[in-house]
Amino acid sequence: MSSSSPTCSIKVNITNSTGQGPITFNTFSFLETTGGDFNAGGQPFTVVTIIEDSSSESPALYGQGYSGYYDGDSTFSATAGTAIFNMPNGDTLTITWDLMPGATNKVPTLSPSSNTYTYTGLTNPTTSDSANFVFDVTIS
Repeated sequence: MSSSSPTCSIKVNITNSTGQGPITFNTFSFLETTGGDFNAGGQPFTVVTIIEDSSSESPALYGQGYSGYYDGDSTFSATAGTAIFNMPNGDTLTITWDLMPGATNKVPTLSPSSNTYTYTGLTNPTTSDSANFVFDVTIS
């Protein structure tokens, strides 16, 4: 796959400053929505199972889709899914995305189940092309 092939991705970094314990991984749904297609030769996704209460940033979630050529064949994969993290008090943080490579996409949504904690960075990701999004979230 060439380096100029269009991609789409979501990356969520979380800083746990709750003072109440770790944030833990709950569920992750992605194979149903991508058909199991991944970037050939690349890492399809990353999800962290425990985000310690340490006030340091952790890469909680990463998913990537692509289009281009690999071994002479045209290839394509969107990235879509839902990931849910458990907050220390039993609340949840749900992350939902549906991204197409080389397209203008809707911003992924990060939705807490309550306003018990203060969340920053849920709605203002860094993006240069509306296809690759980076969220830096702090939870306190």
